[in-house]
Amino acid sequence: MNYKVMKPTNPDNPEPVKGRGRARQTIEAKFPKVTLHAVARAAGVAVGTASRVLNHAANVDPVVQLRVQDAIAQLGYARLRKRVKPRAVAGRATGRSLGLVLLGMDDSLVHVPVLTEVLHGIENAVSLLHGNLLLANLPQADQIPAFIANNQVEGLIIKVSQYSPLPDPAQYPLIKALLRFPRVWIWAKPENSAGDLCSFNHESAALLVAAYLQARGHRRVAFINPKQGKASLEHMKKEFTAACARHGLELTTLETQSPGMKAWPEPALASALDVSPLVDRWLAIKKDRRPTAAFVPADNIAMFVYRALENRGVRIERDLSVISCNSEKSVISVLKPALTTVEVHAREIGQRAVDQLVWRIEHPDSRVDQSILLEPVLTVGESVALITRH
Repeated sequence: MNYKVMKPTNPDNPEPVKGRGRARQTIEAKFPKVTLHAVARAAGVAVGTASRVLNHAANVDPVVQLRVQDAIAQLGYARLRKRVKPRAVAGRATGRSLGLVLLGMDDSLVHVPVLTEVLHGIENAVSLLHGNLLLANLPQADQIPAFIANNQVEGLIIKVSQYSPLPDPAQYPLIKALLRFPRVWIWAKPENSAGDLCSFNHESAALLVAAYLQARGHRRVAFINPKQGKASLEHMKKEFTAACARHGLELTTLETQSPGMKAWPEPALASALDVSPLVDRWLAIKKDRRPTAAFVPADNIAMFVYRALENRGVRIERDLSVISCNSEKSVISVLKPALTTVEVHAREIGQRAVDQLVWRIEHPDSRVDQSILLEPVLTVGESVALITRH
């Protein structure tokens, strides 16, 4: 497998893209960004519901359908969806029609902040190319969207449930249809499937966390994961285990056995009740052997860890340091003390996924799968104590 490790640009001061920066700015000014998220907000519905209206699904309430259609008309979203002939701008083809498929996940997972940022990045990149983005949210994977069945897109970006390998295409007509297209998987790639991947470097993230905890004087650490079996979290656990060994940290793993994905959709993490048993297991460890810091592999899980600890009278930072991953700003902004977390550049993952998909479409003879892994950075808050030993 061929890996591309990409350094993210600074969103406040983006690096110019050679040969196309001026063209991108011109396109952005000429065609204002009207995204599916904007349509959903205007209609007061979920993104998945707006997607189903756009794809003429039969199970949408007529009143909701009218609200979405009104929002589309008011915002001018139809103009961005209009099929246009690709043309070259600064060496790149514009006007491409691309598909975004959310596969086998509960509707609530579409609104997890880190995934929302990825989707914003995808929409922005497509609009800057004056392209067309068609979205299908398929929690049950029980239908083939019209734009896929009718070959109305040139390639697909896919976010799939991470609880099992991709099902046998012979058993799932949808899977067979998806695999006909050039594709880029985002966040995680099913082990038994071909295609490119765009995500962040899990090994680098794990090393950042382990090195920071060691530098702050921690020697016993925990890995808290209420979603055992989820591919990306299993990958992070593996990398964090190796990073702890490298930095001389004693690791305790606290996990909840998940039932796995017997049928779609993948369930959402519901509440602090999902992590409370893990916090109780931490409290049950003899105090002189108890981990002084915990790595939680996602900010939305860290939020529930905070709540469970506070409900038990445990003070974060003083009694247990907490460090997390994803830098989901809408989540961490409400946490006190401020959470130390790993910035994974979610929006740029979406943007790079579009770039890679366009490259893949333009190079149909390339048979080597590629992984574009962005390098994360640590965002330091106040949730990790400094331990001094005399």
